[in-house]
Amino acid sequence: LLTSDDPTAEAELREAQTLAQKGETTRAAERYRAFLHKRPEDRLVPLAQLGLGRILLEKRKDGEAAQLFGSVAEHPEPAVAEQGRFYGGVASERLGRHSDAIAVLAPMIGRTIEPAETILLLTTLANAYAAEGRQADAILTLSKLLEEPLTEAQRKSASLQLTDLIERKASPADIRRLLDELEPRSPAYRQTAVRALRDADAA
Repeated sequence: LLTSDDPTAEAELREAQTLAQKGETTRAAERYRAFLHKRPEDRLVPLAQLGLGRILLEKRKDGEAAQLFGSVAEHPEPAVAEQGRFYGGVASERLGRHSDAIAVLAPMIGRTIEPAETILLLTTLANAYAAEGRQADAILTLSKLLEEPLTEAQRKSASLQLTDLIERKASPADIRRLLDELEPRSPAYRQTAVRALRDADAA
């Protein structure tokens, strides 16, 4: 959505983006920083901020990333601003601002386009819900996540978290709610039903 009047600026941004795609994140971050320092008024600045911010998230420099995303979130173009809010929500969760992350990210379920962003959204939301003690919401979110095209490591991590929440942290009231809201074919339904039977037996 954003273009520059300066072909050199376009080329510099593409170079940084290409380096990031190749996994050369240190060099890419240097290029993004140089772009932002050299061209603070260019129309491509939000894209450089997003690119640098994503690298900083990977390196767990969440505070600096959050500042960049906050700037992008104020952009007048709605689609650009939403990208800033999305990644800002991810940074907020990592910084311990779980309720802020939920407020930003929960309305975005179903609106992401890239599979990687959908996975990041659901993973972040599940963590934020769990940290806030909203175990049923965390389980519902993880159940959605397990329907996505995850890597083996991502699937194992989500499955372990789901089991822990159902077996140890969810209350009987959470389990009753989940039985009402989960589809029988959903990844979390069987474990939830088994837990419900144990709760009934204990009662």
